[in-house]
Amino acid sequence: MKSIFLKSILVFSFLGVFLYAGNAQAVDYMAPEAHVYDIKTNKETGKFYPFDRTFKGGGKVAVGDMNADDKDDILVGAGRGGGPQVRMFNEIGKFTGYSFFPFHPNFRGGVDIDMADTDGDGKDEMIVSQFSEGQAWVKVYEFDKAKTIRAEFIAYGGDFQGGAHVAGCDINGDGKAEIITGSGVGSTAHVRAFDGKGNYIGFDIFPFEKSHRGGVDVACANVDGGAESEIVVGKSSFGQSQVKVYKTTGARNVVGDFKAFDDGHREGVNIAGGDVDNDGKDEIIVGTNGNGPQVKTFEAYGKKIAYSVMPYKEDFRGGVNVAFGNVDGKDEGEIVTMPGRRVWEGRQGVYKYIEIDVGKQRLFAYQAGRKVKEFPISSGTFKYPSPIGDFRIWSKPGTVRMKHEYGPNHPDNYDIPDVASTMYFHGPYALHAAYWHNNFGNRMSHGCVNIRPSEAAWLFQWSNVGDRVYVRP
Repeated sequence: MKSIFLKSILVFSFLGVFLYAGNAQAVDYMAPEAHVYDIKTNKETGKFYPFDRTFKGGGKVAVGDMNADDKDDILVGAGRGGGPQVRMFNEIGKFTGYSFFPFHPNFRGGVDIDMADTDGDGKDEMIVSQFSEGQAWVKVYEFDKAKTIRAEFIAYGGDFQGGAHVAGCDINGDGKAEIITGSGVGSTAHVRAFDGKGNYIGFDIFPFEKSHRGGVDVACANVDGGAESEIVVGKSSFGQSQVKVYKTTGARNVVGDFKAFDDGHREGVNIAGGDVDNDGKDEIIVGTNGNGPQVKTFEAYGKKIAYSVMPYKEDFRGGVNVAFGNVDGKDEGEIVTMPGRRVWEGRQGVYKYIEIDVGKQRLFAYQAGRKVKEFPISSGTFKYPSPIGDFRIWSKPGTVRMKHEYGPNHPDNYDIPDVASTMYFHGPYALHAAYWHNNFGNRMSHGCVNIRPSEAAWLFQWSNVGDRVYVRP
């Protein structure tokens, strides 16, 4: 239940200074090496490999008591690139023999996981979801030999293919955990709640600005010792390290809203809740979804507390998935970590943008960490160069007449009607269709970016006012 009993997070920072992706020595992936840390001594008490050491996709991790023996079990789900396998281990990392594939074996978007008692029988159920690159498909499994499915539903409908984050906890004080979902990459940040049978209970939160499309991680934490848990949300990727804590009753007030890392960090965060200082109230565990592998902890209102851990080498930037629970049955809890994997292409932390390489005379369109389009262009000539720098689309007039006079009878004067798919990105400089030549891949224009009409039409429909445009030499 992503509170003292769990949650996965991705983190990164070293001695308070981020190791940003520009580090030439940084590595994006590593072997699936799980670590267990005692929060009282801050020492590692165990290490194991949930999957074959050659697997580089990382994994999600959760902790919960599946058999009511007062010791939490460790559940690991394969990360992006591997089949959707879930495996269970005991407190010392020994495989219990319990393993299954909750989704089609060909699915490669990764599995998010949590454990929570959704039926009030004193034993946790397994909550799993397609993490990315697929429907927001959520399932709840009983811990039995038959792997009985107790609930199954799509958290976000329509044609959304960004997956979902999951958590489980009791948000209404009835003694049964609800299923909390956060939308994945590509959607407005949307948090919903369902009962243990998968029925939507009318609970919705839209925690961040509408323009955020990097997904929302979800966790639970009982930050005030009340009957119900609070919901913790964080920008999962393509955003700053904003974390918010919501009451789940009444007006659903925000009781915490803070940035866990500096403003330069734009990889997002993953979050967890757990009683780190053993005071009977949960703290918030936050880490970066990329950059370096440090786990940090905060009070609900944002005050940083002392506990932190760095489970992997400082040059690793694939992120760290973390769960919190009591795996040894003693008074204090443990943190269990699993590495993630950096899968994004292009610029760090920017969800959607256009990149123009003047030297190569190429345009690249990126969205959600993927290059979605590439084609030749014609930028300004050496006499009339295109501007170099970082810009934003400020106007999309569509079809315009382009006219400019350098002087009476000047040979470079021009007057061109019906210039389609026009988008201005820096003063009079625009991206637009060019029907008057077919010499794309060579410098041809007076400073604008000429594009083949069919490709310009696609770019015009794909782009929005405010989208970033990077023009490099």
